[in-house]
Amino acid sequence: MLPVGVLGVVAATFLLHLFSAGTASAQTTSLDLRSQPGDYIGGGVDQTFGPADGIFTVLRNFNNGVSVTFNGGPHWWFLNFAGPQNTPLVPGVYENATRWPFHSPTGPGLDISGEGRGCNTLTGRFEVLEAVYGTTGEVERFAATFEQHCEGGVPALLGSVLYNSTLPPPPPPPTICVSKVATIPALLTEVGMLQTGGRTLNVLQYFLLAAQWGLDNNRPRFARSSLAEFISRAVHASNLGSANPNAIPVTAADSLACGASNVLTNILIQK
Repeated sequence: MLPVGVLGVVAATFLLHLFSAGTASAQTTSLDLRSQPGDYIGGGVDQTFGPADGIFTVLRNFNNGVSVTFNGGPHWWFLNFAGPQNTPLVPGVYENATRWPFHSPTGPGLDISGEGRGCNTLTGRFEVLEAVYGTTGEVERFAATFEQHCEGGVPALLGSVLYNSTLPPPPPPPTICVSKVATIPALLTEVGMLQTGGRTLNVLQYFLLAAQWGLDNNRPRFARSSLAEFISRAVHASNLGSANPNAIPVTAADSLACGASNVLTNILIQK
């Protein structure tokens, strides 16, 4: 994880917006999740929830931190934040976070889980933008942005959570790609719509069918390897140049790679 990453850009943009617009009087409650392709927790899908989508519950956890629960029927998420040395959370950046509640006493804790998925280990960082507590310690207002990497992986789950916040919602973090495609048949349909030579079509279809065979025959590693090769071949075809009859547009390759990443993320391998 880079010391100055995507989360820093999000926070900087947010503070610039806050400085220019002033503090808003309306209270906002929302959860915004931006999952990069390959991120297991978010499944490579972007999601946004508000009070109309479900119930937000915010409590102080046993580390003097803040725990947020969103229950939206089929969608449910748990977010946990804690400062080092059990100190109450205050506005500021918390670097080098590890999985709450197993984090080091001298470091911050973070854990974003939901939809039946959670990390065994994680690294990340978060920034508390607003934290107001009542006379008995209850959370009255809270706002934070976060960046989480599961199992030491590079893909991140990015986002923000606001509870009764008087701050304007932060802009959504940039994503590498956004695709609703998450099945091999949908990818085959997308490949079939390409205006390119038969050689490229045959190669791309071959690796998708190989991946489907792997899924049908309980060979998840073979399926994942086939999808990785599919992504590689799509990118290669986009690098051939428009004069080549087997080339495909860069935008088409990006879309195929994004959809294949969603499929790959959902193929689990039993340890």
